[in-house]
Amino acid sequence: MEIYDKINELKKNLDKEKSILEIKEVQNKILLDKELVNNIHNNCYDSDNDLIRKYRHLENEVNYIILEINMNLKELVGGGICESHTR
Repeated sequence: MEIYDKINELKKNLDKEKSILEIKEVQNKILLDKELVNNIHNNCYDSDNDLIRKYRHLENEVNYIILEINMNLKELVGGGICESHTR
C-alpha cells in the first residue's frame, strides 16, 4: 500500500501546485468566452490573445512538472530496461 500512499500524496500536492491551479482558472475563462472557443475549434484564433498566451505558458510549466514526475518514476521503478518496447 506504500505506493498508493505516495500516489495520493502526489495528487494532493498537485492539487496545490500554483501552475495547475492557474491553468484551470485560465481554462475556465477561455470556456466562458464562446467566441474564443468557437475560434479555437475552427483553428482561427488570435495567438496573441492574453488568455491563449497565458494558457500556453502554463501548459509548458505543467508539462515540465509531468516530465519531472516521469523521470522520478523511472528512477523508482528501474525504468529503461525494456523502454524501447513500450511504444
